[in-house]
Amino acid sequence: MLLSDTIEVQRRQVSVLFVDIVGFTAIAERIGEESSFRVIQVVSARLMEAVHEQGGSVQEFRGDGLMALFGAPNALEDAPIRACRAALTMQQMMSDLGNELERDYEVRPVARVGIHAGQLVFGEVGDDQRMRFTAIGDAVNLAARLESEADGGSIFISDTLYGLVKGQVNATDVGLREIKGKARPQQIFRLDGLRDGVTRFDASRHSGLTQLLERDPDLARLQESLERARKGGVQIAHVVGEAGIGKSRLMHEFRQMLGEGDVRLLQGDCRADGITTPFLPFVDLLRSSFGIKQTDDRQTVEAILRSGLDLIGFDVAASLPYLMALLGQDDGKIDVQGLGADVVGMRIRQLLLDLLWDNCKDRTVVLFVEDLHWIDPGSEELLNRIAHTDQNISLLLVLAFRPYYQPPWEQMPKIDRLKLEPLSHDATVQLLSDRLGVTDLGSELVRLAVEKIEGNPLYAEEIAKFLQERRGEESGPLLDNADLVLPANLQNLVMDRFDRLSRDTRTMLQAASVAGRKFSSQMVRDLVGLTSDVNELLGDAVRQELVLPIQDRDADYSFKHALVQDAIYDTLMAAQRRRLHADVALAIERANVGRTEDVADTLAYHFELSSLHEKAVRYLAIAGQRSLNIFSLKVANDSFERAIDIIDTRNVNVDDETYASILKNWLETRQWTADFGGTATLFEPKLDAIKTLKNTRYYPHILGLLGTAYVQLLRFEEAESILDEAMSVAESRNDVEAIADASIGLMGMHCVRWRPGSSQNVKALADRILATDLNDNLYYRTYCRFFVTWAAAIRGDFDLSLAQGRETAAMGRRENYPGAVGFGLTAVAYNETFLENYDAAIATAAEGSRLSGGYVDKLICDGIMGLAMALSGDGKGGYETLRRIRDELEEKQYLSMFNIVDMPMGVAMALMGDLSDGTKWIEESAERYMASGNAHGGGMAYNALGEVYLQMATSKEKPTLSVVRKNLIFLIRTVPFAKSKALKCFEKAAEIGLKGNMYGLAAMALLNKASALKASGKPKPAQEALDQARDVMQNIQWQAMSAKIDTAMAELT
Repeated sequence: MLLSDTIEVQRRQVSVLFVDIVGFTAIAERIGEESSFRVIQVVSARLMEAVHEQGGSVQEFRGDGLMALFGAPNALEDAPIRACRAALTMQQMMSDLGNELERDYEVRPVARVGIHAGQLVFGEVGDDQRMRFTAIGDAVNLAARLESEADGGSIFISDTLYGLVKGQVNATDVGLREIKGKARPQQIFRLDGLRDGVTRFDASRHSGLTQLLERDPDLARLQESLERARKGGVQIAHVVGEAGIGKSRLMHEFRQMLGEGDVRLLQGDCRADGITTPFLPFVDLLRSSFGIKQTDDRQTVEAILRSGLDLIGFDVAASLPYLMALLGQDDGKIDVQGLGADVVGMRIRQLLLDLLWDNCKDRTVVLFVEDLHWIDPGSEELLNRIAHTDQNISLLLVLAFRPYYQPPWEQMPKIDRLKLEPLSHDATVQLLSDRLGVTDLGSELVRLAVEKIEGNPLYAEEIAKFLQERRGEESGPLLDNADLVLPANLQNLVMDRFDRLSRDTRTMLQAASVAGRKFSSQMVRDLVGLTSDVNELLGDAVRQELVLPIQDRDADYSFKHALVQDAIYDTLMAAQRRRLHADVALAIERANVGRTEDVADTLAYHFELSSLHEKAVRYLAIAGQRSLNIFSLKVANDSFERAIDIIDTRNVNVDDETYASILKNWLETRQWTADFGGTATLFEPKLDAIKTLKNTRYYPHILGLLGTAYVQLLRFEEAESILDEAMSVAESRNDVEAIADASIGLMGMHCVRWRPGSSQNVKALADRILATDLNDNLYYRTYCRFFVTWAAAIRGDFDLSLAQGRETAAMGRRENYPGAVGFGLTAVAYNETFLENYDAAIATAAEGSRLSGGYVDKLICDGIMGLAMALSGDGKGGYETLRRIRDELEEKQYLSMFNIVDMPMGVAMALMGDLSDGTKWIEESAERYMASGNAHGGGMAYNALGEVYLQMATSKEKPTLSVVRKNLIFLIRTVPFAKSKALKCFEKAAEIGLKGNMYGLAAMALLNKASALKASGKPKPAQEALDQARDVMQNIQWQAMSAKIDTAMAELT
């Protein structure tokens, strides 16, 4: 592409550098034309190299010198310091070339350099025969004059440029000089060198940083955290404070302290509008690490990722699909199909962790994340995993956020919480003095300013800016007028400067405040219909320090602070906001034709705040699907709920297929979170609307998911009716996945509402799913194995159930699927509990909870752990765990899982010595189970209650005095009848077990019945109970129970 295709006439703030060789005319006369030409070739090549290394452009070559621009035609946010670096490189290069040139040509040329910063006009001049790029303006003239004033071997810079690099360079004041063409003498500085490790801070890049005040202790604590991280493990530093208190500045200073030494610095920030973008800081980190731009197409992104993954030694084929899915680039060409959202989500999370661990393998890493209070749920979860990792790495997390946010890892002992306090009175005065360049502010001004600032550094700098502007360019007192009123808050300060801008600039900033903290100036200008040069429009805003030019992948300007953006956004009326959000969204949509799915979350955000409701629904649905695909469930749920709310409240007409798709995805999301009570509340009012969707593709899927929710709510009649219809419709369409969804609901119902044929029904449904291509789908395969294993345990085939659980966990580890690991280990822990291997059960349940793939398997593992803890003798610990799990289940109305916590809570109470309340709880839980149709839970509860009574009747250990006092009346009334009570409970449990073909329950209850009869002095009935138990055992595989029965029979005879 020609330069003329991309460059127009523009006015821009740039840094101009002139360099020439001192006395080159005399040198040329002495060594001749050919030799002087070769000298110029060598020298000019090095001079141009110095310019290009710093991103500058050579605009003119004048035989013995050149002119270079920094900041045009390509914008550079740090142009002044780049020009300084180039100049110093030139002088060092000239010194290095001296011996070589003196040897070859008997000359030692010396250069002089001048640099100035200011506005100029640049563009193309000429015709179609010859066109060249030209820059014109006073900045060019002054830079040339400075170069001619400079001594040989030196660099002269203007006062303006020095102000932009002050603090980053070493310079000597050479005084005022008369400059041709200037009415007043010009202050000139000689550039002597750069200060090591010093750059401008983003929030003050145009006016220089004030001295960092009263933060040395905080910097020292960050350094201490780093030293702990160097010794191994993950350390976390929280930088906490209100907006403007200096969190970003502190992190900046710490980064500068670290430099580019033996630590690797990583950065990923959160945004106010990014809370609905899954893994936003990690996506930004991924993009920056691999050099991926937002505008890159799928082919480019894939090529970059392939190259990068291969370079760091990752399995490209195994990693690429998940990173493409994370970046929203999975258009179906890259295969993650056939995997459930949970699999994709878990593997994306693990891959992000693996990439971070890879960064940590050869050095200490410091990961900075700013504005954590705006973090999305997926990133929060990932940071929580990082915080709790046991990886052998050296990693320091430096996380900045406002006080109202509480990270889930807040209470970990490795946390160092740095709460940034307001500046003291003296520090505030010093900051103002430094910013204003005066030593005596005056007592009245100090009183007024300190009262308003309240120790906030950002507000202090804005007040200083306000006062400086009130004083004007001429020197004079800061407070001539005793009636001067300082702005009451930061918003007033911003508005004071905002109101002084031109109308077009104000319009552009208002539109930009809608676009985001960082924005594309070209896009914003176009959408408000302006034609003036972008940099001219925003020049005053830059000088007023409202916005800053930046270099970002997709933006060229940023508001100085989120508070500035908010203040300007607040100037817009509601109607203006809606229109601008629509305009921004439409502009983004046009800029991303063919790939709008990649920016669906951004489009959804803007369209939702506009009046274009149909588009809001469309992009909320797409954003929700993307979030579900990577298992970011909270974000997905929020997107689908908002889409449905817009449809319902705004009377938006969407086609049935779209509506059904949103409902199906929303139901799937809610199933993963196990909030079945909430699902019923949300969807029951929509049942009539759902019935109108019969002809849509997703209708049977909706029914299958809704029926499954009713199963978990123990509403079996409704569940059965819905699931039967789902199965009927799915079978008529031969929709394999819909058949599988309905089958999962039916398998769950058979396990919870157990009946004599339930085991066979579960097996038949599972076999039907696994006989299709869905056998390759880990989600369906895991659920089939889970229900078959659960059914085996209810039936009493504990040996088979234990083996199946171990196989499922092994499959999960083999396939890297946490869901299978979690569900497999729940089965193992459950069976270990029944085998009375309590320590093994607790350890397995804890492992399952830690490695689980989702909420459901984690919850079950935690419940089994509480049960095993209680039965092992840790009544208090078991009760607390069970109580917590029960509260969660009750909140979500996940009633089908009460089986694992309800009755065990009563057992734990009894074991803690609360016999009265404990037995009452167990008895009531048995009644609750039976009333809900959960016969297995009821039978287990009656058996447990019998065991408590039998223990009371036969224990040789006398209860402690505290237990007697607590249960005195209960013991008086119960102990004499404990054996008969136990016997009735065992008989009830055995009856329930035999009636429902729950042979394990029946055998266990009959064994206990024999023990109660033996204790009552009735050996013959006890023998009959054991014989019956042995007969029952012919139906199942449970070696441990068979051994117990044999032992009991031997002892009886």
